[in-house]
Amino acid sequence: MKLNKLSDFIFTYLIFIILSSGVVSCNPDDETTPEKKSARATGWFGESDNASAVPENIINPFDDVSEDQLPKKVDLSQYLPPVGDQGQYGTCVAWAAGYNLKTAMEGIKFGLTTSQLQSPTFQMSPKYLFTALPSSEKGADCNGTAFTNALNLMLKKGVATKQLVPYTELGNCAETNNNPAWDEEAKKHKIKNYRRIDASVVAIKRALANKMPVVIGCKLDDNFMQWNSEAVYQFSGPTTDVGIHSYHALCIVGYDNDKGPLGAFKVVNSWSNQWGDAGFIWVDYNFMVNGFVFGDNGKNLYVAVNDEQKPDVTDPGVPVSGKNLTAWILKDYPKPTIQNPTMRMLRYNIYNQGSEPINADSKWGYAIIYVNATNAKDLGIVSYCEFDPTAPKRYFLSENPNPNIRGLKMNVDIPSNSNLAFEFQTDRSNPDQPGRGDYLEINYIMPPNLNGNYYTVFVVDINFDNQGKVTEKFQESDEEDNFFYFPEQEPRLYTNGVGNRKNTADLAFNNPISVSKLNTSEAKAFHTPVNSNNRNAYSTSEIIAFLKQEKRNGGLDRRIFASRNITSNEKMIVRSNK
Repeated sequence: MKLNKLSDFIFTYLIFIILSSGVVSCNPDDETTPEKKSARATGWFGESDNASAVPENIINPFDDVSEDQLPKKVDLSQYLPPVGDQGQYGTCVAWAAGYNLKTAMEGIKFGLTTSQLQSPTFQMSPKYLFTALPSSEKGADCNGTAFTNALNLMLKKGVATKQLVPYTELGNCAETNNNPAWDEEAKKHKIKNYRRIDASVVAIKRALANKMPVVIGCKLDDNFMQWNSEAVYQFSGPTTDVGIHSYHALCIVGYDNDKGPLGAFKVVNSWSNQWGDAGFIWVDYNFMVNGFVFGDNGKNLYVAVNDEQKPDVTDPGVPVSGKNLTAWILKDYPKPTIQNPTMRMLRYNIYNQGSEPINADSKWGYAIIYVNATNAKDLGIVSYCEFDPTAPKRYFLSENPNPNIRGLKMNVDIPSNSNLAFEFQTDRSNPDQPGRGDYLEINYIMPPNLNGNYYTVFVVDINFDNQGKVTEKFQESDEEDNFFYFPEQEPRLYTNGVGNRKNTADLAFNNPISVSKLNTSEAKAFHTPVNSNNRNAYSTSEIIAFLKQEKRNGGLDRRIFASRNITSNEKMIVRSNK
């Protein structure tokens, strides 16, 4: 009798152990595959994130550095807080992006010491980041979320500190549990943007060399769940225990070319320092990008920039001048012909709001460019006008002698507080001629093989040398107003070179703002694509920095319009309101 009771007890205990040890599901919508359970929680919605819709990182001083010239090892773990433990909650995204990534970003930015990083005062709260998410963006009862949800919240609201919001009493993680005081503190710890990077060994190394930790989404196996070694994790194993839908968020904080047989990345987890190598794991270079990192719509690897940590867009040693050019668009609409079905017409002007004249002998220029909304490296030029004092005064030449650039030449000086259209249509040598001119018009042709979402931008203060490489003529205190995005800060969806506005079938753009409001916030909104509907769009300062980066490495000459196999001898038609 006692033996039977003992057997029943052992059987019941074994069943309890099997049922009570489990992975918190990362995909709450997946009810088709029963998950075997393990003692570790995860929590990334691996099939929900669309990495391809996130703008690609375009600014890194190491982009021009070959892999063999990068440091042989980088370790950013000195900027991390102590290894944390998410417990049995599906909050791994909040730990990877908030606690580890954002804390390290601030540690790097402010030079925090190891002692300071031990204090919750300098640690970002994973509880705040997760509970602040609306219920529609996370699983019930603290059961997972997507990277874009968390990163968008960090961009919009920020993250409160762990001192104010400790990782205790999570309850059901509902947004209603949030305290207004938490939101107020979170405003001090926002990100400016987040960007996708390539799933390649060299791209990850370049980010880390630039002191940018990388958050990643991974697909786990049984070996990872039980990892307890300094060895390198090199290949995937069975998923008998963990299940085939175990997605997890982690943060890459270093690399070492001499670790393991082929080199490895250093990754921090959120399962306490009792797991892995004191809370870390080394992942083989090739396995990281070819098996470990996961994504149905592009692999999920992200970096971020701290709020108010703007890219360095000012060349050192160059004084800011009294020149201030402002780009302005009045109208843009399609004007197709049989020969050129992708032709459009632009009505524009350029204002000199600085204290110094802008003369043609400076040989500056302006252009119409297109920029891929999620990969600004895909950038091209469809129209370019260069100012040249050797050209006939106040006339356009429809042939540009520079063989690398299809465009125009003109000879016009713009005095302080004047504009291009007025000066082009006014003969200053004839005092009896009244001044006139509100705009100029130009026809331009979009590449017929252009497909996807692109911004179209009118850019002033741009020039090209004889090799087609970009240069900048004037150093200005406000470079953003050199750019005018149309239509209405939104990218166009192009199909074979014909562009519709992204959210409407309207093919045309009419500026609703009068030029009398040139310096108002309404007008300045056109100088950046970042707005309340798209806080993570490329900023103008990013694109300026990218153009300057391309200037240094000569990359822009590979992106000009001629590279898209458009005939270079097509002449542009220019009109004004004479």
